[in-house]
Amino acid sequence: MLMRLSAILSYSLYECRSADVPLEREISICQDYIELERQRFGDRLDVSKDFSGPIEGKRIAPMLFQPFIENAFHWGTTNPGQKMWMSIEMSVQGNQLFFRVINSVDSDDSERQSNSGNAGIDNNIRRLALLYPGRHWLSQEKGDGVYIVSLTIDLTPVPAAGSGSAGGKKEPVLYENAVFNY
Repeated sequence: MLMRLSAILSYSLYECRSADVPLEREISICQDYIELERQRFGDRLDVSKDFSGPIEGKRIAPMLFQPFIENAFHWGTTNPGQKMWMSIEMSVQGNQLFFRVINSVDSDDSERQSNSGNAGIDNNIRRLALLYPGRHWLSQEKGDGVYIVSLTIDLTPVPAAGSGSAGGKKEPVLYENAVFNY
């Protein structure tokens, strides 16, 4: 557990300084986080993960998936003895990345969820709009006892500043050493 936690902290403090990171590294950090939570929840948690497709050479903005995964664990259940389940899927087809988290939620807790606000998710939505304008699609759906987040990102590389792109602006680093409150 300590090694996984150390890897996550090191990643967020040092590796996330870049505008993008290798997709395989981002997936590795997500898996480390999921395994930490699996140990914390024990038998109360049923998690399925499916990461597929050709990820080699693909790059992504750091920590885009983490807030959605953390949100699933946070809202999965608020009752200490209750079981929770979730499905986390990511696939790459060509330059399209598809990500989905489906998780159980307490049916009687849906009003508190909608009224509580969620700074981590709100920040992530703003990051997506800035980093992937017109190149992402996000939906969040609440149903009876279930919450679904679906995200599609076009990973087609954008021409670098100064190489004929309009405006010649440098892409900002939007995560560097940031701390989100969930």
